[in-house]
Amino acid sequence: MNQVRTIGKAVKDNRPYLCGQDNMQEKMEQRLSTKEDYRQRVNIVIEYINNHLDAVIDLEKLAEISNFSKWHFQRMMKAYLGEPVGAYIMRVRVETAAKLLRRMEQTVGVCKGEQTFLRRY
Repeated sequence: MNQVRTIGKAVKDNRPYLCGQDNMQEKMEQRLSTKEDYRQRVNIVIEYINNHLDAVIDLEKLAEISNFSKWHFQRMMKAYLGEPVGAYIMRVRVETAAKLLRRMEQTVGVCKGEQTFLRRY
């Protein structure tokens, strides 16, 4: 295999080609599966957050659920959600409290569980 480097190109079998082009299709498939894996992990975390809005949600616990490091978890969540995970949690809590207030026909003090949630957030 005769390869001669030129600026940004290599020659293989007397034909110029971009370096690394042979494995590009495999790498693209791998990237797609990585993106899908990340999306699934983010969805699991979002589901956990939505199911535990009335509890204290720890960043380390969320990172553990997603199998990301704490640092990588924060970056991935911001990339997928468009906002930091703490801001997302607070926004969802406020939106949920607003929905509860709109739906309630009686005063806030009637439903103890809803009252606790509304008082907290």
